[in-house]
Amino acid sequence: MRELSPSAGELSGLVSVGLGEYLSVRELAGAISLFQDEYPKVRFALRSGSNADFLEGMTGGTIDVALLLEPFDDEALDRLPMGAVERWGALVPMGMPMPSQDVIRPGDLAARRVVTVQSDAAIQREFMEWSGEHTQQMDWYAHYNGIYNAAIFARERCSAVVCLEHDCSFEGMRFLPFDPPLEHGTALAWRSDRLQPEPVRTFIRFMRAHGASRQQ
Repeated sequence: MRELSPSAGELSGLVSVGLGEYLSVRELAGAISLFQDEYPKVRFALRSGSNADFLEGMTGGTIDVALLLEPFDDEALDRLPMGAVERWGALVPMGMPMPSQDVIRPGDLAARRVVTVQSDAAIQREFMEWSGEHTQQMDWYAHYNGIYNAAIFARERCSAVVCLEHDCSFEGMRFLPFDPPLEHGTALAWRSDRLQPEPVRTFIRFMRAHGASRQQ
């Protein structure tokens, strides 16, 4: 039996968690469920946003821990890698003809309207390197920080949404992965230079134990 203190009957409070739209959210949600089975008085505030939003929130103290898309560079953060692989591709309308039927290759989105993710510079650089000479040939007419609105907007405009793969579907749209693959991991991160409240410290210890058991 894992020993965590204080006891389940004593610990209460709030843990603020920053969450992007990642497949690894499923793993984190399962771990939080197990944690609340042991500590039912601890509540969680779930915040949506991007890496930049969460890094700012952790610096300002409004977010305790965050699920961040790698790579990110902040020496003040401790991190716990998650198990899922996040795969990039594009959501395209069902009726949009594509040169490749099941994947998106560099050049397939040239001369097309494209909605791109609002993200940090490192990820944008990787996508530009993947696209190569075709980067400037796309019509980057909008960017987003929430896939639901982007999918609806792109469906109405018959355009493509550059995005990560999700475990949900959108009517009239299909996801095509990039080929060659463009993939990232995620990590749960928190400030290592700050004394965290007891519910946050206990949750971090729990997640460390969860990560160690997953790797065995």
